[in-house]
Order: sequence, then structure tokens, then C-alpha cells
Amino acid sequence: MIDEEELLKIDSNCIKYSKNEEYIVFSENGKKYTAQNEKRKKVLGFKVDGGYIKENRTRDKKCDYSLIVNDEICYLIELKETDISSACEQLLKTIESMLKKHSDMDKFLCRSIHSRINTHKIENENIKGLRKKLKKINKKFYNPKKSYIYKESKWEEII
Repeated sequence: MIDEEELLKIDSNCIKYSKNEEYIVFSENGKKYTAQNEKRKKVLGFKVDGGYIKENRTRDKKCDYSLIVNDEICYLIELKETDISSACEQLLKTIESMLKKHSDMDKFLCRSIHSRINTHKIENENIKGLRKKLKKINKKFYNPKKSYIYKESKWEEII
């Protein structure tokens, strides 16, 4: 699993949260993801694209943020304008990239927050591919209603 020490070696500026904060907030351009840490679990929140993963290839963009809870569950968060398909592709590429470095990771939850959602683009091949990958990795932990959630503008959940 990814830990703070590894992130410090890559880029200390990519770490946003590293203790047991009650609220973890990632936001940009009017989109906002909030995790409420009621039980004060150990968390590690960090910038992924351009932080933990530094790749200059536009076609291989990764998700915006990650939140690791109790060294066990990895939340991947993408803050996007309207393109759900592109968000799913970035989340999928992030999972693949993280698994190359940490094959022990087996619990991913993906979130994409959009300024607006085009309903005609929902349930395309990228969404199906992401859900299929999550089901394969997460095995017994997989829950189709929780493994990938997309919302408009903001999303808050208890972790």
C-alpha cells in the first residue's frame, strides 16, 4: 500500500492530508468531494496526476486525487467538467498504474464529480470497463452501488 514515506520521496507537495482529520476535502473549479472521517481513521490524501504519478503524456492522464483509509481502502477521485467516459478512463488508468507499483492493493472505490452530467453518455463502454475492473480487483469487497459513484457538483460521504 502507498504510504506517506513513499510520497515524501516523490513529491512532498502532493500530500494534502496525512493524519486522522475529521474532514477531507478535494475541490477545484466548483466541484467538491468531501469525506467525513467520523471515527477519525488514519488517512492519507494526495494529488495523483502530476503528484504521485508524474507522466507528461496527455493521453495517459490519471485521476486528480487519492484517499487511502486505514492502509486498506483506496478512494480515487476525479473532478471533471462533463465527460463521464473520460473520467472513467482516467480512473481505470490510475488503478492500472497503482497496481504496477503496489500489487497488494485490492480495495478501490472510485468517485467522479462533474460540473454537469450528460445523461446520454451514461453506461458507455468506459463505465462498464471500469466496473468490470473494480469487480475483478475488489472481489468480495465489490459492491456495484458503492464501487463507482458519479455525482454532479459535489459529493459528501462518511468513510
